[in-house]
Amino acid sequence: MNSHRPVWPAVIACLLVLLLPSSVDGEIIYDNSTTYTGTVHSVIDREFGDEVWLASDGAIITEFQLQYYVENKAGPLTGNERAEIYLRFNDGPLINGVHAPGTVFYDSGLFAIKDGDRRVTISGVSLPAPKHFSWTIEFTGFTTNETAALLLFQPVEVGFSPEFYWEFDATGWEPLLLNAGSTPANFGARFKGIPQSAPRLALELAKDKKSITLKWPGVSAGFVVQEKNANEPAWRTLKVPTKNMGDHFEASVPASGGAKLYRLVGQ
Repeated sequence: MNSHRPVWPAVIACLLVLLLPSSVDGEIIYDNSTTYTGTVHSVIDREFGDEVWLASDGAIITEFQLQYYVENKAGPLTGNERAEIYLRFNDGPLINGVHAPGTVFYDSGLFAIKDGDRRVTISGVSLPAPKHFSWTIEFTGFTTNETAALLLFQPVEVGFSPEFYWEFDATGWEPLLLNAGSTPANFGARFKGIPQSAPRLALELAKDKKSITLKWPGVSAGFVVQEKNANEPAWRTLKVPTKNMGDHFEASVPASGGAKLYRLVGQ
């Protein structure tokens, strides 16, 4: 009975370590951060922002960047200035033929901001997102001499954004135009992520009395299998022959030597 124990940690590890052909950060799935129009739009103490369409049919967002401008015309900032960023599904009421921002699926919490042209980057996240949603921001803690604004960029280079923006006031959400629609209300932002259409890669294991056979999909060329003892921190590349079976790769290792963990990583 004891001979079966070493494989269970390996099975658990392989089920948990799911990697994708994209890098950890993913790829650019929405980008409107290249061509600054020289225009900003300021809203204080109200949530406002942009509705966006990703270049893929939904994705796992891993990073996003927003660009803003802050100024105190009377001197330095007081130190009380804050911002809070939200990502919202567009599942709110239908207003002028479009659904308003609704359910929050990400909230940055309040964070301090500095003066000048700034870029805030939020990374290390894993946020399932639909093809289209809204990102919004609220600036708070500003005096009468201070202003905060989002920078306008055009054209959108990856993905799509309509020419209106969303603003929340005492009556609720409202889609608004800038300069009667002559100025596209597309605020500077960039999203990176892993498209949902990307194939997920995972190891499979089959064990007999003498060996463990590892299998992984044939789309994972350029990936290698690594192993480590369950009680050690260091991973090492598996140095055994790998067979290309057409639709998958295979490698066999001895079913001995104590409990081990296995993972699939890109080179």
